[in-house]
Amino acid sequence: MLQNIRDNSQGWIAKTIIGIIVALMAFTGIEAIFQASGNNKQDVAKVNGEEITQTELSQAVDMQRRQLMQQLGKDFDASLLDEKLLRDAALKGLIDRKLLLQGAADSKFGFSEAALDQVILQTPEFQVDGKFNAERFDQVVRQLGYSRLQFRQMLTQEMLIGQVRAGIAGSGFVTDAEVLAFARLEKQTRDFATVNIKADPAAVKLTDDEVKAYYDQHAKEFMTPDQVVIDYLELKKSSFFDQVTVKDDELQAAYEKETANLAEQRRAAHILDEVNDKS
Repeated sequence: MLQNIRDNSQGWIAKTIIGIIVALMAFTGIEAIFQASGNNKQDVAKVNGEEITQTELSQAVDMQRRQLMQQLGKDFDASLLDEKLLRDAALKGLIDRKLLLQGAADSKFGFSEAALDQVILQTPEFQVDGKFNAERFDQVVRQLGYSRLQFRQMLTQEMLIGQVRAGIAGSGFVTDAEVLAFARLEKQTRDFATVNIKADPAAVKLTDDEVKAYYDQHAKEFMTPDQVVIDYLELKKSSFFDQVTVKDDELQAAYEKETANLAEQRRAAHILDEVNDKS
């Protein structure tokens, strides 16, 4: 979202101060800044004399964790996170950020409060029905883990970093010597000469002992997988059905022959009457 805000604000400068936004953001968040800076003064790194505190690193790590949660959604598993890698990546990002901000300060870059207010007003993430909404703004800022004042300070830094990057990207140049060197590399050619030497088998004489010795040393290279050659004949009844014609009397004779060999069978039925001996 911060990248989106920075991209949408490039080349745009506000000329008026939005008083209502300044008032909204001046009343809250100040305590959080002083509390955060006072709770943990242990420095984890220094960049040209400027400290990166443990609190800043913890916030950066937490921010990266939240970004992963948003990106992965239901697939996010906190147990799979490598806290050391997460911490190292966050620290590297803070160092790069410090260097960019120092470069912006050395180059006298600035971003006014009025321009910052206008950026916030024009940010779609802070709008409801196309208009800025303070409650929506507070909700998004809290989700990012910032107070209002912290967010404004962070957003100002993002704008300055964007100016530095845009300035570097827009001022790229090459010297005449570099152009000439590139042209020479791009257009250079190479000449090659080759000689084909044909082998003469007749010029080499090997004894049987030398051949056998070489074979014994490289016997595995001359081995082939086991192979079997099989001849077989396959007979299927279905293949002969259309080649045989059977008459009805032949079928009847075969049937009678088979039934004649069967044992005699009889079918009996009886009725049982119950008799009372006492009557």
